[in-house]
Amino acid sequence: MNKFKEKYKKLEKTTQLRIKQAIIVIVVAIVLLLSYANKTKEKEQKVAQENTKKDFVINTDSVLFEDDISDALDEKLRESQEIIKQQTKDIEQLKELFLLQTQDNQQANSKEKEVETKKSIQSFPPIPGMNNDYSQNTDLLIQPRWIGGIVHEEYEAEEEIAKSKQDSQKKRIIKLPPSFMKGFLLTGMDAMTIEGSNDTPEPMMIRVQAPAMLPNDVKANLKGCFVVAEGYGNLATHRVDARLRSLSCINLKGNSVIFEKIKGYVQDGDGKRGIKGVPVHRAGALIARSMIAGAFEGIGNAITGSAQTTSISALGNTNSTPSSNLSKAALGGGISAGAKDVRSLFLQLAKQSSPIIEIGAAKKISVVITELVELKIQEL
Repeated sequence: MNKFKEKYKKLEKTTQLRIKQAIIVIVVAIVLLLSYANKTKEKEQKVAQENTKKDFVINTDSVLFEDDISDALDEKLRESQEIIKQQTKDIEQLKELFLLQTQDNQQANSKEKEVETKKSIQSFPPIPGMNNDYSQNTDLLIQPRWIGGIVHEEYEAEEEIAKSKQDSQKKRIIKLPPSFMKGFLLTGMDAMTIEGSNDTPEPMMIRVQAPAMLPNDVKANLKGCFVVAEGYGNLATHRVDARLRSLSCINLKGNSVIFEKIKGYVQDGDGKRGIKGVPVHRAGALIARSMIAGAFEGIGNAITGSAQTTSISALGNTNSTPSSNLSKAALGGGISAGAKDVRSLFLQLAKQSSPIIEIGAAKKISVVITELVELKIQEL
């Protein structure tokens, strides 16, 4: 060491500084390596501790889960055992009751069985070795029965076919309860308002625009179906009262169709029964023309009256037409008679042209079904 110190002192200052720096770097590196090694060891220890904790937790959880399952199974076993005991008791009681009933029934039905055996013996051919003596060997005879299902196969097949038909018919029937649906009026109409128009209502066609709303927020997909209705006018409300007649639908493939009569009514967008329309009365011009014709009738009567002369005698008043006023009287009579006929014609036309309620097409309405309907799906 002394030799190294002497050599170190003999060196220049720059070299000494470099040696010191190198020594410092080496020491720092050694310290860093040692610290890194310590940290890795600590991390490994922590990981090992965490793994042991996890294993412990998993083991404890599994043990607890197994304990819970075992307790639940024990409880279920106990409950099942109690139920079985109760069922066995009930079965024993039922057996006792059944034995009592059978004993009573055997005594009561013994005579009926003898009569049935005699009837069955008469319906079948005699058994060989019995000498046709049915009364002495009734204990050896057996009631006849079908063996091998010779008859029952056809009967059961018919029953199965009938059941299958009933099931298929049930599947092909849809029950539509009272409901409502949005519609679109395809045809306009002029509804009469005269008396007796209820007997001859005007037809209309409605297209269903949305699925039908059934009770309890249930919807039926009747979108696109057609509804036929009939309506007549009502001057009091300025509406057309329409009642439903039929509902028709067809599937997209075109192989099945629905056509059923329905009962209900149509309401407008305001929620009131009937379709709101415009009242139209075209008899005003005809009434005016009849009044003009009446005026001409009065003019004709005045002309004929002015052409006549009145003479008073013991027999009474007499009207006479002088020869000079014949043309005037003829003109007045012709005017009055023609005007009278024209007036009656205009009055008849005015009576026939009663008020109507006018409704245009492309109107949004609602269709309300009031009674349960069975919609049968028919194949084309």
